[in-house]
Amino acid sequence: MSVSSVLIASLFFLPGAALAQTPEQQIAGALQEAHRAGLTHRDIKPGNVMLGERGGVPDVAKLLDFGLVTAHNADGDSIGGSTGVTTQAGMVLGTPAYMSPEQCAGD
Repeated sequence: MSVSSVLIASLFFLPGAALAQTPEQQIAGALQEAHRAGLTHRDIKPGNVMLGERGGVPDVAKLLDFGLVTAHNADGDSIGGSTGVTTQAGMVLGTPAYMSPEQCAGD
């Protein structure tokens, strides 16, 4: 009697979604959701992003500090008084090292 080796491979269906998004993609998604809700963050920087961990592995990016947020309507017009921070013409808010040239110029 001889014994032969047989390799058997089996696959099974695992429902769910793969964690394929990078932290950058997660942050972009959070900003997109905020914009859909009529909110503009105005202070995006590394210090306002926190990586959450599950089982010791960083797997979800959270966007923090909406303190300078402005609300706008569907036409893009700012709705005053949304956070108590009113921007006047030429007023610059945010962290200069992370601001666009237009924002630094007060546009």
